[in-house]
Amino acid sequence: MTTLIPNADTLHQSAAEWWDDLGYHVSTQGYDEAHPLAQWDDIVPLLDGYTLDEEVREHLHNLAGYEPCEAQAEIALIEYARLALDAARDVEGALRRAVDAYVAGDLAAVISALDEASSVEMEWGDDPASSDLRAALVGEEGDE
Repeated sequence: MTTLIPNADTLHQSAAEWWDDLGYHVSTQGYDEAHPLAQWDDIVPLLDGYTLDEEVREHLHNLAGYEPCEAQAEIALIEYARLALDAARDVEGALRRAVDAYVAGDLAAVISALDEASSVEMEWGDDPASSDLRAALVGEEGDE
């Protein structure tokens, strides 16, 4: 029988940590070049501050270590970064809900939130953040 693990460690990844674990290099479809996925502290203010990809593109060149590429590749990279940012924030939100549900003693809500986080993570490869938190919070009766 599935149960909540008493006195579990509720520490989980933040959106920034999930972003970092996503990786620093991406390939844009149709381009052979691999470009660094900008650091969280550099790119997030740009993505949050500018709604137009062209505006973000203009500021990319000011980021330390950024290597310019074709305009279409930069736009594709920005689109990818926006999707990754949304995913990072969605994962963090679901992990927070899982912890809140754990504190409230609501097993069903914990599992639901962890499933939501896992689903988002799986769209990007695998689900280490949700799997780690699941292992910390949820066990089988009789597990130590």
